[in-house]
Amino acid sequence: MLLTGCAGSGAGTDAACAAFRPVYTSRADTLSEGTAEQLLSHNITGAKLCGWRANSNRSPVNGSSDGVRRDDQAE
Repeated sequence: MLLTGCAGSGAGTDAACAAFRPVYTSRADTLSEGTAEQLLSHNITGAKLCGWRANSNRSPVNGSSDGVRRDDQAE
């Protein structure tokens, strides 16, 4: 089956998780809708693959509950 060729030990995911972090914004940032969608997609993917967690201090991007923490908010 072709899908089994994609299975692995997770070593590639571990390396990516070590290299990348969630993207945060500040209140001063102005994002286009496309940029906001890309940031949100990046952060959602990181949450799924690397276990990044949102908390109640994170502000949503485009109304999503998976938002991006702002620099001026406590974690």
